[in-house]
Amino acid sequence: MMKLRTLVMVLIAAAVLSAPAQAQRRQNADQEHFMLVALDTGSVEDAAFGSRIDAIGDLLYEEQIRTADIEIGGSWMWLVFTTPAQAEKVREMVVETFPELQVKASDKSLRVEFADAYLQEQRDAMVRKAILVLEQALAERGLEDVSLEKRDQNGIYIQSREKIDRALIDDLNRPNVELSLRFVLDGVEPNRDSVPPGASLLPTGEKLASGEAVALVVSDEEIVGGEFLEDAQATVSQGYPVIAFTFDQQGARKLCEATEDGIGRRLAIVLDGSVLSSPTIRGKICGGRGQISGNFTVEEAQEIAARLRSGDLPVPLTIVETGRVGAD
Repeated sequence: MMKLRTLVMVLIAAAVLSAPAQAQRRQNADQEHFMLVALDTGSVEDAAFGSRIDAIGDLLYEEQIRTADIEIGGSWMWLVFTTPAQAEKVREMVVETFPELQVKASDKSLRVEFADAYLQEQRDAMVRKAILVLEQALAERGLEDVSLEKRDQNGIYIQSREKIDRALIDDLNRPNVELSLRFVLDGVEPNRDSVPPGASLLPTGEKLASGEAVALVVSDEEIVGGEFLEDAQATVSQGYPVIAFTFDQQGARKLCEATEDGIGRRLAIVLDGSVLSSPTIRGKICGGRGQISGNFTVEEAQEIAARLRSGDLPVPLTIVETGRVGAD
């Protein structure tokens, strides 16, 4: 009887002790993971404003207007002139030439900066682009029931039933693969001394029997680039892993026109600055489809295809906060 009573007490104690753990597991199951990221838009805005500073300097030079003082910040410019009339003339020129800028005048000085509405429009566009890239990347990793929404001026809130790996953001912040289709300049010696203006000497990844690396002279002018890419998938052709790609309607038209005029020439398929293949154009290519072949493993082909599909982030992302949300 004593042993039975002891066993019952142990079972009751175990049930009592396990109840909080079970409740915690139920609570965790009801909760979802979240991650808040922010776009570093400041560096892009500073660089964009730098080009306006150069252009305003050219305007002043053409009009032979000299400043009495000048001060430049990351995304603003302060100009002082010798007379109010000079300041007003420059204000009118800047407003007419650069509608995205706002100019605040005070006697003989001007403060020039981006208009608030323009900055917000640019930030919104960058957030929209980043959301598209994130959606694609999350889908590639098999995460389901994911929601993304804009927060504040440059934030994105991500919520998912599964934990969002911080490594995803690190991967996306890396420069993405760049696809480019260009003409090979046949007949030009593939050495640095023979490369004409408007062309580059690009590696092919192949080697001669002597061990010397093979390179091609390729035009710098793109026929069509990765910005027109609609899809990319890893597949197998003749027993080897390849990447099948499809351009959108505009890209397909550009490729069709270029290959119609370039029959008999070689078309370089350039990925990250290396020529992966350079087939001879036998006829116009108007379907907008093609293949990238190389010494890929299946895993490498899948990774490259995924990165081609996801595209580049407009600016780097910073993780602000991670955690759980849901039942209390």
